[in-house]
Amino acid sequence: MNLIGLAFLMKFLVQEEPSKKAYGWLVAAGAFIFFSFFTKQDGGGLALLVCLALLVYTAWSSKKWMPLLVFITAIVATGLLIIVPLLPYGFGYWFNHGQAPHSSRISITDILREFFVGSQWLKFYLLLICLLLFAVIKKNKGFLKNRKSMLLSLLCLGLLAEAAIFQVTSYVPLDNNIFFHSFAFVFILSLLSELLPISFDNWKTVIVATAGVFIWWSPVYWKYVERFVLKRDAANYTKITHNGYSYADVVNKNTFMIELDTTGIPLREWRSPSLRSFHKIMMPGPTVDGIDRLLKMDIVKNKSFKHFLNLTELTPLTVEVPYELEKGNGYPLWYHKGVALFDKETDMFVQRIDTGHYDIVLYEYIPYLNNFYPYKIREALQKHYQKIDSFPAPRFPSSNAWIEVFVKPRGQ
Repeated sequence: MNLIGLAFLMKFLVQEEPSKKAYGWLVAAGAFIFFSFFTKQDGGGLALLVCLALLVYTAWSSKKWMPLLVFITAIVATGLLIIVPLLPYGFGYWFNHGQAPHSSRISITDILREFFVGSQWLKFYLLLICLLLFAVIKKNKGFLKNRKSMLLSLLCLGLLAEAAIFQVTSYVPLDNNIFFHSFAFVFILSLLSELLPISFDNWKTVIVATAGVFIWWSPVYWKYVERFVLKRDAANYTKITHNGYSYADVVNKNTFMIELDTTGIPLREWRSPSLRSFHKIMMPGPTVDGIDRLLKMDIVKNKSFKHFLNLTELTPLTVEVPYELEKGNGYPLWYHKGVALFDKETDMFVQRIDTGHYDIVLYEYIPYLNNFYPYKIREALQKHYQKIDSFPAPRFPSSNAWIEVFVKPRGQ
């Protein structure tokens, strides 16, 4: 939504004399930027700052402030339409704007440390862009007065700044700010076209540039394509097991490291369950086997349970079991601690487990993720319920993460 809002805004701003109908793009931009902020405050807030920078520059250069007022009005109007009906349902509690039980993720120290210690691509792009801008401005004195060039510069530099902050405030997954590569790359090419006799209107140039990007980013897709493109040579070595670990009797590029983690499951052993809701979803083989065992349990097969709690990433099970999802004003939308579930909700689940409210509970135990699913709930399950099965979680890497199946003891 962040990028959609920016796309609508740029659609409006690149017009020299926007018509009244064109203001619809501006209203759409305001609406989507609000939705971006509403659903992800850090990304949406940073996108709002980029939009305001673009609009303030446009207002200053054109001496027309109406677009800025229309954009702000669209954000406020959309916010009122969405928020006012939600006020009776504890909107202030669930929406993260820094108040308890939420905690702020903004840390100047962390942002500076991440930028100066890491962020190699960001810093490389910034260096290249600064050098190219210096050369372009020196060659073309009218660059700073060219509104389209300045808008593109502000947009791309703003998104690089957003990426530098976003990687700290939203740190999962690690590549969640990957969008900045596209904008930086296109901006660099646009600056090069000012300095070199290269025309990107030429289809040959576009093909060469596209092929270069595919080669540059080959690690993203090659692991999926390789098995269809290249025939893997049969291994000319044997596997030997010693003290519980497997190693090869030949040392080469593929065998010089011994995998000490015996819980990992290689991708060649992943497969898709024969279930409609899991169609074409690849998971570790033992995970698929665990799902099959779960569905064959008498309590599941005979539908002899009343309450089923699924604290795992296997959400399609609500179709396959099936079970009725719980709901209510105080019920979280999902179970990620510190994001959608807090101490009050954790205590609610613990109290229900203590009183035997659930017949079956699936809990995903991920020791390397701090309280992703609250450990306090697992402790209550270990105390009051019986664990009857455990199998690997559908995660990659697949090591050290398990789905545990708990049932209420008979007579409870």
